[in-house]
Amino acid sequence: MRFVLRDGDVLDGSVYLTEGHALSPYLSSRKGGWMNIVSAEWRSEGIPHNHVVVQSDDILFAASKDPDVGLAAAGAQATREVDILLEDGSRLQGRLQLAARQRLSDYLASCGHFIPLIGAVHLPLGVAYGDVALNAEAVKAVRDAKSMSAQAPTAAQAKAAWGGMRRGTPAMNEAIDTDEIVEGPSVNLDDVPLSPAEQARAKRLEGHWLVRVAVANHLDAPDPRMVSDRPSLGDVWRAICNTNNVEAVELATMVATANKMKLADLDSVGPEALAAVPSRIARRLGFLPVAMDKASLTIALSDPASMEIDQQLRFVTRLALKFEIASPEEIEGALSWYYGADDLPAAAAS
Repeated sequence: MRFVLRDGDVLDGSVYLTEGHALSPYLSSRKGGWMNIVSAEWRSEGIPHNHVVVQSDDILFAASKDPDVGLAAAGAQATREVDILLEDGSRLQGRLQLAARQRLSDYLASCGHFIPLIGAVHLPLGVAYGDVALNAEAVKAVRDAKSMSAQAPTAAQAKAAWGGMRRGTPAMNEAIDTDEIVEGPSVNLDDVPLSPAEQARAKRLEGHWLVRVAVANHLDAPDPRMVSDRPSLGDVWRAICNTNNVEAVELATMVATANKMKLADLDSVGPEALAAVPSRIARRLGFLPVAMDKASLTIALSDPASMEIDQQLRFVTRLALKFEIASPEEIEGALSWYYGADDLPAAAAS
């Protein structure tokens, strides 16, 4: 990852990101606003650090060096060209992924703390930064590219504000001419009839306990085209979030409330809890030990009715169990963070 900070410095490092987790939702979901970064190095000092914790508010934008990491959750394919006026008076130009006829204000409100900006270009330098997750707190205004009229800073001012950062993508010396952009007709999946197999899959999804929780909270059932015939809990969780444009932690909150449980804080895990459970068991069953005292063990899990977790843990630990809720992707990331990859099978670790 590369983080450009609001003070102009640049921080390179790595984060634990589960497969299928997009960059902007990930940054927006950090509990308390704190980012855990490993193998970190500030450009201004050039000294490597094994582990640092950074306030996400101090990040101007972030970009992934891994091409397999998506910028935003799967959604609308239509894009809109925008100019963005930043707090320091400089500008970014790029594209936002909006659904057909979606209002710009509604889209920005749904993005959370970080806005996914496709093909970001700094003006007037014309430096291309690629796809970035932009901190909404650093934005003064977002307007259609045709209507942006704010006075841009000089090249020298912009260079100083951005710390002279350069990415490997080719520079663009001129603003994108939106008059030359012709978007093809957008396809509304609601108008495409479901096949018999998809209709059967939709019927099965209606009975899934997580879908029932979502529907009870006024969310739509997931599009059956988003999942396989035998989806995992994580697949169903992601499909619900993508269909309704909600974050995984929001759905976790609904599950916790429905089951009268607490939302797990995976940033405050006790070492004694981790030591109480072999990591191979936690990984296989998909839970994370969170806290332990003399009589009980608190774990984070995604399925509050999992009998397998309950039975095996009571046998292994001989402790009373307390359950808290977290999304599957949060638990997967936390397992990698706290236990590392050393004890994974060779195929999984690679």
